[in-house]
Amino acid sequence: MCYWHWQIVKGRKTDLSTDGNSEGNFDSVSNGIKFLQKFVDVVQKYFQGKGWDCSRAEQILAEFRAS
Repeated sequence: MCYWHWQIVKGRKTDLSTDGNSEGNFDSVSNGIKFLQKFVDVVQKYFQGKGWDCSRAEQILAEFRAS
């Protein structure tokens, strides 16, 4: 969800935190990094070799960090 929010917000020319929109208080990049990193850590530690894959989460993390 953080990724989708970020995709929508990054296309806007105005900063949501200044246009009166309550969504402006939500930092999709920092929250997304926090949540996805936790997911990747758990999958790699507890579910490795059990059919779980976190490759897409790692791709999104790379996109977040590059922004």
